[in-house]
Amino acid sequence: EITMVDGTKLMLPDYEFLENCGSLKSVSIYPNPVKSKGDFYLAKESSVEFNAESTEYMVEILNIHGQVIEKKRGSILDKVRLNAPASSGIYFLRIFLENKELEVIKILVTN
Repeated sequence: EITMVDGTKLMLPDYEFLENCGSLKSVSIYPNPVKSKGDFYLAKESSVEFNAESTEYMVEILNIHGQVIEKKRGSILDKVRLNAPASSGIYFLRIFLENKELEVIKILVTN
């Protein structure tokens, strides 16, 4: 649960460690904060090795209300380019690997 400055609460899911991933810090986002409409990247940490033969992933960008505003799918979670939302604010990236939630990362979009 995250409490925002205005007092609203955002519920985030409970996390479990994945068998094929040693930690919740398995991916990184850069740059963060990101300029609105700019590109940013999701990259697998070099110390993390996935044991699955196929590493199909999905990334969702959610607004502060939990609404999915964009989805991206791919087959190799190594370095993924994403487009930042046009409006500034706080957003969340929900990352799935092999249809299991891997982690949620907060990003800040600025003008």
